Amino acid sequence: MAPDAKHDGGRLDRPERELVELMQGYLDGRVDAFDRLHAALAGRLRGYLRSQCRDAALADDLLQDTFMQIHRSRRTYEPGRPVTPWAFAIARHVYLMHARSTGRRLRFEDRVAADVKAGDIAGVKAQGKNDLPSVNNIEVLAEGKLKKAEIGDIVGIKHTNDSGSSSVSPQAPKPNADRT
Repeated sequence: MAPDAKHDGGRLDRPERELVELMQGYLDGRVDAFDRLHAALAGRLRGYLRSQCRDAALADDLLQDTFMQIHRSRRTYEPGRPVTPWAFAIARHVYLMHARSTGRRLRFEDRVAADVKAGDIAGVKAQGKNDLPSVNNIEVLAEGKLKKAEIGDIVGIKHTNDSGSSSVSPQAPKPNADRT
């Protein structure tokens, strides 16, 4: 099928023609058109996203992200073209971005947990404050019976200030490090 086969408004089915009209109204600045467009697409997009992530709450979050992306990308819509495939392509992109982001975060957390279990505290510390291990990994640290002071060092709790005097007693982080 040629890319322009559905470009002709006469070939679109009635629901799709209505979506095209709503999208054109939205592009013209009518807020009510967006509300109606959202109402018309939300159910199907939510179903698609839920089938991808298998989590209703996450699907709702991704649906909101999808409509934010539709808003940001509205200038890429070609008037007269079908809205449904354009909106589903955006939803697919939003889901894939979420999946990639989640995968990277989980791989990072697994790597930190493996380093900690192997006793490579220096490697964990070298990753910097922006890449601190998650609470779950701190629990792994605590279960691994590392010194509580080392746990404080990993999460950035200072035991002494630059002059060497204690701003927080070394015992202060200990009760918090044992809580699970």
